[in-house]
Amino acid sequence: MSGISEFPRIEISLLYKAVDQSFRNALKKSFPDITTAQELVLRILRFQGDMYQTELAMHTGQDRNNLSRTISILIKKNFVQKKNLPADKRYQLVSITSKGLNTHEKIFAIMEKWRKEIFFKDISLEELVAFNETFKKLIANLKVNN
Repeated sequence: MSGISEFPRIEISLLYKAVDQSFRNALKKSFPDITTAQELVLRILRFQGDMYQTELAMHTGQDRNNLSRTISILIKKNFVQKKNLPADKRYQLVSITSKGLNTHEKIFAIMEKWRKEIFFKDISLEELVAFNETFKKLIANLKVNN
C-alpha cells in the first residue's frame, strides 16, 4: 500500500464547494444579487461590529483585492459604509448600514432554515458537536504549524 495514508482523506474542498453552491441556491430565490462572500461580510459586521478592512480580511479569509471588490459592491448597494477616522484618514472603519442590517436579518433567517432543513438534516446534535470539535483540532494543528 505504498503511497496510501492510514488516515482517510477529508474532502474539505468538496464540502466547501457543495455548501457554497447549496447555500447560494437557497439565497438566490430571495436575494439573487447577494453572493456568499457579501453575506459573510454583512454577517461579520452585524455580529462583531465595525472593523478595519484588514481585520475583516482575517475574519473572511478573503485576500485584500477580493475583499475590496466585495466592500465596494456592498457600498453601492448601501449595505455598508466606510468611516474615516479623524486622527488618521488613512484608516477607515467598515460598518453595516441600517439597510444592510435589515437585509441581513432576512438573509440570516434563510440561512438558519437552510442549515436546519438541508445542511444538518439527519445529523444528530452529538454528531455535530463531535464534528465541530474535530474541526477545531484540525484548525489548531494548522495554526501551530504556520
